Amino acid sequence: MKLFLFPLYICFVCTASCQKTQNLDAPFKLTKPVVIELFTSQGCSSCPPAEELLAEMSDKDTNILLLSFHVDYWNRLGWVDTFSNKSFTERQYMYGNLFGLQSVYTPQVVINGRYETVGSNKKNIANFINRKFEYQNIIANPKLVRQGNKVSLLIDNIPLGNKYQLAALLVKKEAATQINAGENEGLLLTHKNIVMDIKQLNSKNGKADFVLKNTRENYMVVVLASQIDKEEINDVVVLRF
Repeated sequence: MKLFLFPLYICFVCTASCQKTQNLDAPFKLTKPVVIELFTSQGCSSCPPAEELLAEMSDKDTNILLLSFHVDYWNRLGWVDTFSNKSFTERQYMYGNLFGLQSVYTPQVVINGRYETVGSNKKNIANFINRKFEYQNIIANPKLVRQGNKVSLLIDNIPLGNKYQLAALLVKKEAATQINAGENEGLLLTHKNIVMDIKQLNSKNGKADFVLKNTRENYMVVVLASQIDKEEINDVVVLRF
C-alpha cells in the first residue's frame, strides 16, 4: 500500500567494555557506485517486497549500495517504526521537491540522486542502474576512530567551494523486527543497511561523531558526495568496522 502526503513547503565489533581508542579499517571506494536510497516503513505493507528485492539486487552486485531510510509519517497508523526518523522524511521531501513530485510515497527509491521510482519496480530500477553516471575523486583520506560506543569520522580535506556537499551516514548492516500492529502485523521483517543517523559535512567541519546504541552489532559509515545544485551523487566511500 502506498501512502501519499501533500508536499511540504519549504553507515568493528567490540564488547561494551572495549574503551581503547582505535583506528579502524581503511575505507574502500566502489568503482562504479550505484547508490539506491530506499524510503520505507515497517508500517507499510508494500515495503517488505521492495526491501527483499533491493537486498537481493545489492547482494548480487557489489557496486550497488543500498541505503534504507525509514520515514516517520506511517507511525500514526498503528505501528511506530523502530528505525524511523524525521530527518529521513525530510530527505525524502527534498528529493520530492527536486523531482517536482506532488507527493512522496513508500516504497520509493532514488538512484544516485538522479532518478526515482517505486521501490518494487524491478524493471525501472534495473534500467536506471544501467545509466551512465559521472564519478569524481572527491572524498579524500577519510578515517574512523572509535572509543567505546563513540565513532568519529575524520576527513582531512573537504572540497572547497559551493559545488559539492558531503553527508556522513551511520548504517546498521542488518536487523529483524517483529511487527505487532499495523498493516504488517504478525510479520517478522528483515532489513538491510538501515540508516541510523545522518550528518552534513562542509568545508569548515570535516568531523562527524556517532553513538552506537549496541556495540555488539555490525555498523558501517558511508560518506556520500553530491552536487549541491543537482543532488547527484558523484563519490561514495564505505568505512566498515
